[in-house]
Amino acid sequence: MQMARIGDLESALAVIDLYTEDGIWESPQLNARREGKAANLQFSRQLYVDGDAKARGAHRHFVSNVQIDVEDAENATGFAYWMFYQENSSTLGLKEIAMMGQYKDRFRKTAEGWRLARRIVEIAGGALP
Repeated sequence: MQMARIGDLESALAVIDLYTEDGIWESPQLNARREGKAANLQFSRQLYVDGDAKARGAHRHFVSNVQIDVEDAENATGFAYWMFYQENSSTLGLKEIAMMGQYKDRFRKTAEGWRLARRIVEIAGGALP
């Protein structure tokens, strides 16, 4: 949830610090996979207008039904549903659901604390609207 708040309200570039050095972000529906902080940083710069979440326009992530399963002292898995709301100029600035799906996460404990080692982003319906 910290990732959604930081990405929506602060800098998408700060989201990168929540990943391990070799962290993976992937989405089967987008046929996309990025591995390591450098690749994830490059993607965030493109997605968020050079890292500025506010420059992208009004949007919010809503994350719910979060489940964390601790495997051992250094590893855990997570699951959550998500919805992404984006401003629609045709509705006088009201936000509407742009897409939704689920996160499948793998966490690893590091010297900096718990970090995402892998996030699989599945989009409901299998494709973007």
